[in-house]
Amino acid sequence: MMAGHTRRIAARAFAVAMATATIAGTTHAAEMSPAMKSLVAAAQKEGEIVLTFGEGAVGGVEGARKIEAKLNQVFGTKIKVTYTPGPSMPAMASQIAMLQAAKQPSPTDVYVGWSRHMPSLHKRKALLAVDWKALLPGRVDDRIVEFDGTMVKIVTSIPGVFYNTKLAPFRPERMTDFLKPEWKGKIASTTYSANFDVLAGPGMWGPEKAIDYAKKLSGQITGLLRCNESERISSGEFLAMVPNCAGRDVEDQIKKGAPI
Repeated sequence: MMAGHTRRIAARAFAVAMATATIAGTTHAAEMSPAMKSLVAAAQKEGEIVLTFGEGAVGGVEGARKIEAKLNQVFGTKIKVTYTPGPSMPAMASQIAMLQAAKQPSPTDVYVGWSRHMPSLHKRKALLAVDWKALLPGRVDDRIVEFDGTMVKIVTSIPGVFYNTKLAPFRPERMTDFLKPEWKGKIASTTYSANFDVLAGPGMWGPEKAIDYAKKLSGQITGLLRCNESERISSGEFLAMVPNCAGRDVEDQIKKGAPI
């Protein structure tokens, strides 16, 4: 949630709804804590939440509709969610930071980002802290709340690669397989180097080996994609995304029989 925005209370209620949807069960109005009742009443007066994030995040426009319906169902409100498709997560974080520096309001009430994008906004104090335990006692705890209550985890994913199972020159088993001649000119990566930080992390390769790998891989890459463009792998335009950004869109493709 962005500090300094006029719809900050409604944004909190929205984020609580997302957190609630992440946890099994249903919250009914009768079960609301005193803090939640006060928050919901204030959010209802404001009446609107403005969201901007990529179509590949939280279901995009369809996800925003579902969140609006679920939020109003759970909390008994009539809050309108206005969604506008936005840029990539790192680009959105940069936009928020620049507007904050110019003392302008955030273009979104809630920032949806990956773990690697969040610390920069935290350092700038661009995020509002929320007492999540008071809002949802016994339901939300320190396992999903981070950075002094400014962030809530809503999804877990496993980084890896996407590849076309029908057109791949061979089945890759190691990251170094993509450095072989058979893959040259057939690989895409992301515009923001997603998950290279995981390779460089503790218990993995470390910074030097990860940077060396990235340099070698760059000679194999022929395209740059956003995380939600994995259909360009299943279509055969590219044969692999290395590394990937794991997401539900790929699961949906697999269910439909896509060779990915």
